[in-house]
Amino acid sequence: MIALDGVHLEPVSHGTKTDEFDQMSVFFNIESISYGVQDLVYTRVFSMIIVKDTADVKGNAARRLTYALAAAFQDYSRRVKALQASSEYEEPAPTKPRFAIDLRTPEEIEADLETEA
Repeated sequence: MIALDGVHLEPVSHGTKTDEFDQMSVFFNIESISYGVQDLVYTRVFSMIIVKDTADVKGNAARRLTYALAAAFQDYSRRVKALQASSEYEEPAPTKPRFAIDLRTPEEIEADLETEA
């Protein structure tokens, strides 16, 4: 749930299986959210960067995180390409998704959606 003061996250159960995360609920104050972005291809995916003031973060921690994420995305890209090239992959290769950051305000996005409809 998104509110003016922050984001409240709760797990959504899709069946009878329960696990340790079913009871997990967390609230992030708006002040602790440094950045948020929605994936343009997989629109159900939303990511936030959370910064805790109490965390003892050294100066190059963000740089190390950036390099680790870049390495993870490169590895993922290699695995997807290998899967597409393998003979077991029977479906036609989908078009390559393009990644972009939408810098429009929510009002501009809503206005564009209304004009498209």
